Amino acid sequence: MCYFITATVRGAGLDALNQALRDAGTGVSFADFSDSRVVGRLEPGDLYLRHDTGACDCDTWLGLETRAWGKDAAKRAVTEGRTAKLRAKGWSEARIRRWIQERESSADRAGLGPGQEVTAASHDAVPWVEVVRAALETARAKRFGLALHWYGGASLEDRFKLGRREFALADLTVKLLMSMEEDVLYSFRR
Repeated sequence: MCYFITATVRGAGLDALNQALRDAGTGVSFADFSDSRVVGRLEPGDLYLRHDTGACDCDTWLGLETRAWGKDAAKRAVTEGRTAKLRAKGWSEARIRRWIQERESSADRAGLGPGQEVTAASHDAVPWVEVVRAALETARAKRFGLALHWYGGASLEDRFKLGRREFALADLTVKLLMSMEEDVLYSFRR
């Protein structure tokens, strides 16, 4: 029915994490989440959290490149949709081109490697890079992980197995987050 983003954090409390995310201007916050199927498999001291949006995360760009409907269609749809909205607001084609160029110039900040295109989709994933960095650098968490799961029922207690992949903070890129696999915890450490 819906995608939900969950997280794990070790070495920082929920309040400290959310304050670090506010200070970093990410626009992201987390709430405590107790899913017994997952919590029982975490290491002692790990907190299990959910992205606190008040809604699902179906519009997330995390894992976009691994989804069946594909990244190219999504990139086109997002770019076309956003430019149509800007045109409707009265923006000129020149102003829209400048806006696209400004988004593309954020490649260094986004952690994309040389030659990787910055699209509307990857630009939307940039805050998640900042979330991981703020958790580890500002909140001083020892580890911070993100996972994406498709919950198919009325409850968030669907049955699933959570895999794990470990990364150093230096490995963090938008490309990595956009290629996240569902039901795999992408855990980052300082």
